[in-house]
This record gives sequence, C-alpha cells and structure tokens, in this order.
Amino acid sequence: MAMKVRPREDKAGWLDRRSVYTVLAVETTGENEILLRIESENAQTPALFPAKEFELLDDSIPSIWTISIEPSGTLDLRPVSWRRPGFWEDFFDGDMTARQLYEQARDAILAD
Repeated sequence: MAMKVRPREDKAGWLDRRSVYTVLAVETTGENEILLRIESENAQTPALFPAKEFELLDDSIPSIWTISIEPSGTLDLRPVSWRRPGFWEDFFDGDMTARQLYEQARDAILAD
C-alpha cells in the first residue's frame, strides 16, 4: 500500500479537493515544515505541498521509500533513486534519465 491523502480545502493549488492522491515522497524543511510530493490526477508535474493542507486517509509506507536524516536536521522519505544531488533539477530540466528514474519509482509506489 501507499500513503493516500485528500486536500482539506481548495488551498492545494491545482489539486482537486474531491480526489485522493498518492504521496510519492515526504520531505521536511529547515523550518520543520512537512511537505508532501504529489502528482496531479492528469500526471502533470510532481510538486511539493504542505502536509497540513491534507487529510491523511492511508498511512501505509511504500516499500521503496528510504529514510534520510541530513546534517541540517531535515528528514526525507523517498525512493533512493531520487536522492542523488541535482535529481529534481535534472528532472525539471527535462533530463531523460531523471525522468525515467522518476517514472520507475512512481510506478512502483502506485503498484505497491
């Protein structure tokens, strides 16, 4: 199973308040804010959203997530293939390798 959430209100940008979303990763910031990486139902771009804007429906942890505690004190739960420095920059710049790694991990999470 994978973690599932639903937006609490219409604050979640381009996400549909009535839809249920699979959480692809959980990240924290230096300000101790928890962020959820979610992809919209029309498979646009995965984006980060504040966790406080969502209702947790299923707290299952995907089997391919790994945990990282950084020297800065941040904590991340995500696939190991998304951990390399510059991964998200490469992904958003259209790098095919980064996009393939993203899609493989995303598909594994969705199938979990």
